[in-house]
Amino acid sequence: MNLTFDALGRMVEQASGTAYTQLLTDAGWIVQDKRATNLSAGRGVAVGEFPLKSGYGEADYLLFVDAAPIGVVEAKKEGDTLTGVELQTTKYSEGVPDNLTTPRLDGRCHSSTRAQA
Repeated sequence: MNLTFDALGRMVEQASGTAYTQLLTDAGWIVQDKRATNLSAGRGVAVGEFPLKSGYGEADYLLFVDAAPIGVVEAKKEGDTLTGVELQTTKYSEGVPDNLTTPRLDGRCHSSTRAQA
């Protein structure tokens, strides 16, 4: 995923990047960089490239409502098939760090392409 950051640490798309940052912003999420995370910035915060538990990698976006994790977004290019993505999103939901406030993600995952979002 090609992401860059503006002077305020907010994620912005590069010409070759995905449209997920804009889609999340348009939907009312405050999109932030993992290096400058402020879960109190608003009710809905999406943190890009969020580090998960050891061995689980990074989620493209971890979604928080009232500072509690409520979802994981795995960004894929429009036209990519979802074959294999459900295992990846389940892994991400199970990899949410234990120190985060509940409600916990319980493995219920939804996978869609950008065109379906």
